[in-house]
Amino acid sequence: MNPPARRARIVGCVIAKNEERFLGECLLSLRNICDHVIVVDTGSSDRTREIARAAADTVADHPFTDDFSAARNHALKLVDEADWILFLDADERLNLDQAEMLRSDLEAQPADVGAVSMLRYNFFPGGGFYTGREVKAFRRDERIHYERRINESVKPSIARARLQIGASGAILTHVGHMRSRAERDAKALRYMSLMQAQLEAQPDDAVLLGYIGLNMRILGRFGEAVEWSEKSICADDTNPTVWFFRGHVMRSVGRTQDALAAYSTGLKLKPTDTALANMIGVCQTAAGELESADATFAAVQRDDPGLAHVGINRGLVAQAVGNHEQANRHFERAVTQYPDFLIEEPVGRLEADPLHCLYFETVTGYAGLAHHLAYSRGCVEGWLKPERASYRGRG
Repeated sequence: MNPPARRARIVGCVIAKNEERFLGECLLSLRNICDHVIVVDTGSSDRTREIARAAADTVADHPFTDDFSAARNHALKLVDEADWILFLDADERLNLDQAEMLRSDLEAQPADVGAVSMLRYNFFPGGGFYTGREVKAFRRDERIHYERRINESVKPSIARARLQIGASGAILTHVGHMRSRAERDAKALRYMSLMQAQLEAQPDDAVLLGYIGLNMRILGRFGEAVEWSEKSICADDTNPTVWFFRGHVMRSVGRTQDALAAYSTGLKLKPTDTALANMIGVCQTAAGELESADATFAAVQRDDPGLAHVGINRGLVAQAVGNHEQANRHFERAVTQYPDFLIEEPVGRLEADPLHCLYFETVTGYAGLAHHLAYSRGCVEGWLKPERASYRGRG
């Protein structure tokens, strides 16, 4: 008989500043997978340190110097013994079932894989969201470290080490946008300042230029958003990520066909990118091309069953044509696959917040899965009068 495989030792790391609202749940979730947890505080004035001392194994201080990589790399220096490092933000969490999946995926990786990416859902108070595939778990290897003062990443060092990046089916939940609108806008302005400083060192960084365009959009500076988006395309029109960003900016100014063209260009450059394909379906939905949209979403589901919100988009199409039974089935399956879709912050619904819906990877009229699911159930069960929905013009 073969001996049982050795259980991988996983160390969790977090940097935090004034995160008393979210840190406890983050650390609790790390306990679902990690053998040791490290928190580096970068200058908190609230209860962050107290919460960290109660839930983490190691707590250290590192003054913030406008460089997120420096703080993260300080945490890496505190890791003693580990096979893998899982580095979460203080406002992220990994639910128990997802933690178990991630551990299994990490322990199955071949030796030439230095990190794994996972899908992250970023939620807003009303239940809206956007996604990204993030590298959060990587091997403990002295060659692997963070770079860039903002939008920091271990990817460049992994590439130089000639290691591969694998993938996990685990889903990460990010609730940082559940803050008030004022807090979100203030954070966007802080990040903008750091991006501008980073840009001085890397003026031709196409992805960074695109990020600045996205932030301009959320601040309501749409003309500048378009300009920065155009700069990013000029810097590198072969990068599918900048076309993804371009599509988002075009949606925000009501140019749905230009958004569709941008997403389509990105997909041609990277045919396996199901996030781009999903956004094509969103544009088709907004244009009233519902049959085409459903076919697009169905193809994405076939190619990437783990992209859980595509089922929500199919449900929205079904609602738009008045097929509430089908909509209800799609919504129910989405909840089963990923219950955090029902997350909401009730107080956040009371704020006037016309711009953050531009982040959504659904139609901008999306009101949160709890709302759409309740409506479809009401129509199916007969306590609501069914009506046809329209998402036309809501890119």
